Amino acid sequence: MRIFHTNDSQHLLNRNVQGLGIAGLLFLLVLSFSPVLFTSFVIGFELLGHRQPNLSQLRDIFLVAGGIYMLLFFAKGFMLYCKARHYLVWLPVFLCCVAYTCVPPGIFVFYMLSHLMPPIVAACIAVIFGYLVYRQYHFLSDTNAGIATPFYRLGINLADLLYRAIEKKKGRVE
Repeated sequence: MRIFHTNDSQHLLNRNVQGLGIAGLLFLLVLSFSPVLFTSFVIGFELLGHRQPNLSQLRDIFLVAGGIYMLLFFAKGFMLYCKARHYLVWLPVFLCCVAYTCVPPGIFVFYMLSHLMPPIVAACIAVIFGYLVYRQYHFLSDTNAGIATPFYRLGINLADLLYRAIEKKKGRVE
């Protein structure tokens, strides 16, 4: 049986390293939601006319970010229904969603790392990070965040309504 003796300095170092790890994970989480947060920040400043930072501005930014997040799940529901019905309209919606959510964080990681390492390594890490962000949203699987379920279902219902209207116009009603 091994017995480890640590002093106060070692314990303090271990806690600080653990805190840095948690801060790093939080940074990666915020970076993965950065397109939504940045867009809501721009809307808050430019369209809503907020110029001085205050709590109402922060509230508005988070409300707009939540709305954009719900819009992404609306598009996901629409896209998955169209994909299941073999309508190619799902592909541009998919590409727009991926380009909006995955490409900007990957570009940010690339520019952040390109000064520290060779560009090819930075590009590989940026692509891996973009893939990790993509895996967070699961655009091609029938899963959703619990809070976004009504908007996800609304996207499915709208796609179904459009599908039935198109099929009725063609004379092929199911």
